[in-house]
Amino acid sequence: MLLLIGASVCIIIVTVNLIQKLPLGVQLGVLFAVIVLVTLGMIFSITAVTVPKSAKLNTAVPIDVPILNLRRRHVGHWLKVSAVYCAICAGVCALPGPPRYIAGSLLVVGALLASVMLPTAYLMARKFDRAATTLTLHPWLHWHYSPQEWQAWSAVRVERIAAQPATFTLRRDWRRILWVSVGLLGGALLLSPGGWGFRIGWAAFCIAMVIGFVELAAWDARRAPDKLRTQLQQAAPDAYLGDDGLLCDDRLLTWLGADVYLTAVSLDERAPRSLLMQFEKVMPNPYGAPQTVKISQNILIPAGSDAADLSVLRQALASRCPKATMAL
Repeated sequence: MLLLIGASVCIIIVTVNLIQKLPLGVQLGVLFAVIVLVTLGMIFSITAVTVPKSAKLNTAVPIDVPILNLRRRHVGHWLKVSAVYCAICAGVCALPGPPRYIAGSLLVVGALLASVMLPTAYLMARKFDRAATTLTLHPWLHWHYSPQEWQAWSAVRVERIAAQPATFTLRRDWRRILWVSVGLLGGALLLSPGGWGFRIGWAAFCIAMVIGFVELAAWDARRAPDKLRTQLQQAAPDAYLGDDGLLCDDRLLTWLGADVYLTAVSLDERAPRSLLMQFEKVMPNPYGAPQTVKISQNILIPAGSDAADLSVLRQALASRCPKATMAL
């Protein structure tokens, strides 16, 4: 990583020295392109160096096999969002006065982030889509569900998530907001400049923002059953389990990925009978050590399956994930 950083700095220094005699617009364009290319090179180089061999995905797909479009379609959504953002900033740049300079700065920052993040997201998504396609070609186990089974299973899962209690409601947990509000009010009164009216108004604005974000998160949590119902209606009624991971609900969960890994497998005896797989996902934290989030995935056991299916799965997982807890 130190060598990569040193090489990147040298490339930027050499580029600056080479373009000194060019027009200013050309200098900015060349420097912008070099920074984007160097950043992309850093990201993919560090990823290639740090990902262990056991976590590398099998992406060898025959030429005549179409690649699944599971993750790349989400990148297309963010591409549209970025295009709208840049168009709005460019439109404001046409206005006279100070707003054009603010919009121009936001446009440059947004374009730089989009030029780095969108190609990275697309290439990573393409790799996962290729791995998911390979998994469907060479699975350990493939369960295909009839339309009746899939509809019944989808209804059960939606009911289960709807029955879960809300993590936060303003009527019940208003005391937690009260302490935050008192802290914001005290900080604004003691540290903010201006008169008392301005300080109280600024504190009220901050408190309103906090309550608004909390209510927005709670509203999104209440939409979870509807979002799951829509997702299951669009997903293929199949479950694939193979060397790289689990493909279910049009989502690939890796056994030993760089950020997602399997921790436990058991039987969920609730009707209808299913497998319960527990994963942990490492989430980057800009304020400290990375955080670990637990992910649970239920996989319906079809009516026509037998004990041999679970035996095959148990043996394969024990070999692939020796540290995971097996309770099959």
